[in-house]
Order: sequence, then structure tokens, then C-alpha cells
Amino acid sequence: MEEGNLWGEIRSGNIVKVSEKTIKWKDLFGRTILMASCSKGNLELTRQILHTGANVNSKNNLGSPALMYAIDGKQPEIILLLLKAGADVNAKCKRNWTPLIRAVCFGTSDLVQTLLDKGADVDARDVDDSTVLIYAVRFGTVDIVRMLVKAEAGLSFKDKSNKTALMHARDRGETEIVRLLENSV
Repeated sequence: MEEGNLWGEIRSGNIVKVSEKTIKWKDLFGRTILMASCSKGNLELTRQILHTGANVNSKNNLGSPALMYAIDGKQPEIILLLLKAGADVNAKCKRNWTPLIRAVCFGTSDLVQTLLDKGADVDARDVDDSTVLIYAVRFGTVDIVRMLVKAEAGLSFKDKSNKTALMHARDRGETEIVRLLENSV
């Protein structure tokens, strides 16, 4: 197999021979075989890659580590494996998205809770000063908003548009979230 094809091979479910050379490989976008394995949900291959010495916090060209790929793929076992291997639960990509912001937008409430339990910064902000809570409001996920409030997410933080999470909820007509946030002040 050609090295240039590693990403596609892993994403196709093909087994690759894990070596020190393959764990250092990156494609044109800076993606590693660890990222491909995490995205695909291949737990055993991910274990092998980590055991061979892959950098669990290596980032692609946009600054996303393997943990974000596991979150995008909704892979709870792999997320726990990466965190146990030393993945930075508060790693930031170039837009300052953290794994928790990613999980709020593309994951599930279980993934959000796992990251909170592992010490994720509940008040992380992106480059537009949007907080994790503001993202949860934008996505209209009441259960995740409730989780973040319980984890003591800051309710008074404003983004670059000078709006709090409550203001965004009102603008979007999210009545249940508005009630939840008003009762939490």
C-alpha cells in the first residue's frame, strides 16, 4: 500500500501495518492515521497506533487533534481511550473550538457529559467569543443546555455580537431554553 493512500485505506476499513513510520505519516491536510482510525471508529487499530507511540495530541492543518475526529464520529470508547492516553480535553483548533464545543455541535449529550467529567472547560470561547453554552443554545439542545448550566457554565458571557446565551435563546424563540436560563440566573 502506498503511504499517500493510508487515510483512504483506514477509512475504508482496511487494516494497515502500524509502524513508527506510519504513525508519523500525515496527508496533505495534516491528518494522521490516528485521526482516520478515530473517525472510522476502529478501536483496536486506535489502540495499536497509540501503543506504537503516536502523538495523541498531534493536530491537522486546521489545528484539530484526533479527539475531535472521535467526537465527530461519535465514538465514546475511542474518546475515553484517547483521554486515558493523555489527549488534551481542552485542545483548541485554529478557530478556538475545543472538544466540548465540538461535542455540543456534533455529538451527543453522553459525549458532552464525558468531556465535562474529564475536566473540559465549560466556559471555553471560540474566536468570536461564543461560549459552549451559546453553541448549545444555537443548536437548540435543551438537555445539553441543562447539563452546562448544572456544570456552572457562565450565563453572563457575551459573544462578539454582544449577546448572552439567554439573548440568543430569546432571538431564536427557544422558549424552553429561555425558561431554563431565566430560572438559573
